Amino acid sequence: MDSPLLPEDILLDIFSRLPVNHVLRLRSLSHHLRRSLSTPHFARLHLRHQLRRRRLAIFESREPPSSVAFRCVHTEAHSDQPVISWGDSFKYSYPNARIWNSCDGLILFSISDKSFFAFNPSTRDRQLLRHIPPLCRSEDRKYSLLLGLGFDALVDEYKVAGAVVYWGDYRDDSFVFCSSLNNSRLINKRFEYAVAVEYSPGTSVNGVLYWLVERHAGDWGFEARPPPVIVYFDFAANVFVEMAAQLPYEPDVYEYDLVVLRGSLCVVCHRGLQGEGWGLQVEVWELGKCGDMDVWVRLFVVINGESLVFRTLKPLCFTEEGEVIMAVDRKRLVVYNLKERTHRLLFCHPEVKQIWGKPDGFEVAVYVESLVSPRSASEGYGAITEHSSTGTSGASLFSISLFLFGLRLIYVLVFIAYVMGFACLLCGIGTFTNSLACGSKPTTKKIASPKP
Repeated sequence: MDSPLLPEDILLDIFSRLPVNHVLRLRSLSHHLRRSLSTPHFARLHLRHQLRRRRLAIFESREPPSSVAFRCVHTEAHSDQPVISWGDSFKYSYPNARIWNSCDGLILFSISDKSFFAFNPSTRDRQLLRHIPPLCRSEDRKYSLLLGLGFDALVDEYKVAGAVVYWGDYRDDSFVFCSSLNNSRLINKRFEYAVAVEYSPGTSVNGVLYWLVERHAGDWGFEARPPPVIVYFDFAANVFVEMAAQLPYEPDVYEYDLVVLRGSLCVVCHRGLQGEGWGLQVEVWELGKCGDMDVWVRLFVVINGESLVFRTLKPLCFTEEGEVIMAVDRKRLVVYNLKERTHRLLFCHPEVKQIWGKPDGFEVAVYVESLVSPRSASEGYGAITEHSSTGTSGASLFSISLFLFGLRLIYVLVFIAYVMGFACLLCGIGTFTNSLACGSKPTTKKIASPKP
C-alpha cells in the first residue's frame, strides 16, 4: 500500500485529543509511533486540546526525610479519583521549598534559593535550572525575589525571568535577570520598584509574566500605603513595564493577589478592616476590553461567613459546571457555587507538625496536561506551528494506519461475537417457552426387569 489509510493530519489530530498517559503508551508500541508522537509539532497540537483540562499541583512540606511531595487534584466533577499522590522524589529536608508558577504544563519550583527546577507533572520529567543567579541571604543583606516561568515568542523559548530586590542600604545592588532553560543571560539593570514580600511568584498569561509591586517611598502622592502596580516582563527588551490599566486606590483593600481565570489576568482583593478582624469580602476583578482599552470588570464576590469562613482565599480555576475551585487558608481546596453560594470540600491538608517554624499548609499551582519537555528550550509556540514533513516518514504513517485498522477490526469481531451469542440465547429462551406452552412432558423409557 503506497498511501496510509488515513491522512497525516487526521491521525495526529486523533492522537492529540488523548490524555498524556495514553499518548505515552502509544509511544511505547513502536519506534515509528515514538518518533511521530515526540515532535514539537505534536506537542503543541496536543497542548491546544488540553487547555480546558485543568489540574492542580499541590506542593506539600513534610517532616524529614520526606519533606517535599506533590499531589495532583483533578478538577473535573466526574473524576473517579480526584486526588492522586505522586509520592516524594527528594531524599533530604528542604525548609524553603516552594512552587513559583506554571506555563504550558511546566511548573517552576525550588527547594532552596540555589536549586530551581522546571517540572512536567504529566510526564514526571524535570530539569535542574543551572543558570539562575545563585543567591545568598544573610542577616544584614536581605532581599525580595521575583521569579516566574514564561515564554518568549520571538525566539520560541521558555525562559525564567525575575529580579532580586535588596533591602535598605543595599537597594542599589538590585538587579534584573532572564535565562532560558539551556543558557543564561544576566541583565545588570536596577529594579525601580519595591516589593513588600520576600518571595513574589510571577503569574503567566499566554506566556507573559505579571507581578504586583510597589513604588518606592517618595514616588507617589499618598500618605498611606500606595496601591500596588502591575508590571510585566518584556522579553524583547528585557525590562519590566507597567501595565496601562492599573488598579484604583482603595484604602479598605489590604491585600492583593494575581491569578488566572478563564485564560485572563485577574486581581483578587481582600476588602475590609484588617485591624478589626479578617476581611469582610473578597472581590475578583478580570481584565477585559472596552473597545481598544483594557478595563477591570468585577467577576464575582465571596462574602466571609456567608458560606465560607476564611482568613485568606485564592481562586484557582473554573470547573466545567461554572463553579470555582478555591484555596482556603492554604489548608483546604473547596468547590464554590457562585449562584447558590454553597461549597463542598475537595481536598483537606492533614494537620502535621510545623517544620522549621514554617507555617503549616500547602502551595498550589494550576497547570494543564502537556507533552512539553523541560529539557528542551525549543519546544515553543512558533517552533511547532509549522510542521516539517521530514519528521514522519511514510512507513511510520502506514504503521499508525495499520494499528488503527487492527483496532477497528478487533472491535468489529468482538461486536459480531456478542451479537451472535445474544441471538443464540434468545433462540434458546424461545424454544423453552414454546415447550412449556404446549404442555409437553419429557418421556421416559421403561426398562423391563428380567423374569426370575
